[in-house]
Amino acid sequence: MRIKYLVLNMTAVMLLISGCAQPEINSTSNTSAVTEIQNQSYDVAQEQGRHIEKDLKMKDSDIKVNAQVIVTADQVQQGKLELVNPSLKEIENLFEIKYPLEKTDNGYESFTENNYQGFHVDEDNSFYYENSYVSTGHLDAETIGSENFTDQEQDVMDQYAESASECLEALGASVEIQSQDLEKSGEYYTGEIMYYETIEGVPLIESINGQKAFMETHIEMTSLGVETLQMNGGLWQVKEADPVNVLSVDQLLEIVSKAAEEGTISVWPDTEIDKIQLVYYLDSGSGDFYPVWCLIQDIDGMEQIEVCVHAVTGDVVY
Repeated sequence: MRIKYLVLNMTAVMLLISGCAQPEINSTSNTSAVTEIQNQSYDVAQEQGRHIEKDLKMKDSDIKVNAQVIVTADQVQQGKLELVNPSLKEIENLFEIKYPLEKTDNGYESFTENNYQGFHVDEDNSFYYENSYVSTGHLDAETIGSENFTDQEQDVMDQYAESASECLEALGASVEIQSQDLEKSGEYYTGEIMYYETIEGVPLIESINGQKAFMETHIEMTSLGVETLQMNGGLWQVKEADPVNVLSVDQLLEIVSKAAEEGTISVWPDTEIDKIQLVYYLDSGSGDFYPVWCLIQDIDGMEQIEVCVHAVTGDVVY
């Protein structure tokens, strides 16, 4: 399958999100829950949209919860995922290959005097594809956030988002759009779409440099096609899974409250929690995944996971 991209009169859209450094949090992983919780069967979907206001007492300060509960799972499950990063054949079928790609230690690539095309897989399973032949440049670019799009710019972004979705669907990726931006350089537009990787609509997280973080996919696009595709942590799909019952938000807060009082979790003083979300945690070493409740803080538009509790066992995992 070869994706055809619409060539617009306004040239290129490219999507670029800068990686923002997150403050270091001294957290304790794999700490057993300090409260015995009787897990009961109930419809977790009823938690969706709840608003929670609560102060959780710590030894030296409080965790201030003023958060909305987010649940996107139709049925919560746990099991195993398998890594299915794109192969050379898939890349050749999906994208126009200008020159034959030659094998490298961790991927395939080709060079000309001024251009590059190829892909590689990093040690952490992250997949990265680049095709500079479709780049329209970024010189003196002005970044435009989605909230400031004109109607014409929104139309351009919609076209690119559709093409990006076709690309990801062809690869078997399950994602959810998180942000869209445009860059304008002269008469040219470029831009990036950032997605969270998901399992059946539920965001996927993993441990990155000691912190739990959402697994992200970034696509940079122009009117000529995909310039870059980056899947942090790699592309994963369900291998086997079984439905499970999970703790309620009230049970979650009881666990976190006792852990905070006893000092078995640690966050910055007076941390403010903006969201409580049910997500899946991936152990990339074993492929195991399971549901976790996450307490999340918004820091300048970036979501940082502050506390993470196993939604079945009640163990504090972060």
